[in-house]
Amino acid sequence: MTKETVSTVTTTSPDETRGEGEKLGRTLKSGDIVLLDGELGVGKTVFTQGIARGLNVDGSTPVRSPTYTIIHEYKGPVPVRHADLYRIDSIDDLETVGLFDAGYDGVTVIEWAGKLKIEAGCVEVELKEISETGREITITDRRKK
Repeated sequence: MTKETVSTVTTTSPDETRGEGEKLGRTLKSGDIVLLDGELGVGKTVFTQGIARGLNVDGSTPVRSPTYTIIHEYKGPVPVRHADLYRIDSIDDLETVGLFDAGYDGVTVIEWAGKLKIEAGCVEVELKEISETGREITITDRRKK
């Protein structure tokens, strides 16, 4: 059964935004998909850094925006596949880069997820700029409970 839960939090710094990502990361398990949306520079990658920290991802490789490589993968007890769809124009491009390859045993985090039409079973995170360093983060959790 899927029960949707929605929560909104306001952060005042990148460290707080990262901390909210870490809180979410602690709740994620293999197979979960996190969809991130928000304007350019709003903190999607910062939030993803927190998710990776919450999942105890190996810190030897820093979490960076995969805008040009499309996908980065990070090792850990639960690996993280981090994708950025900013430069993706079609669903065919996603198949080419292997975003949805069967059998991935980790958490998938997708920036610019508004380009996809996925909702069921995912966690949606919308980040909005409310001041130079302030962010409003709305998390809609549609995972099966």
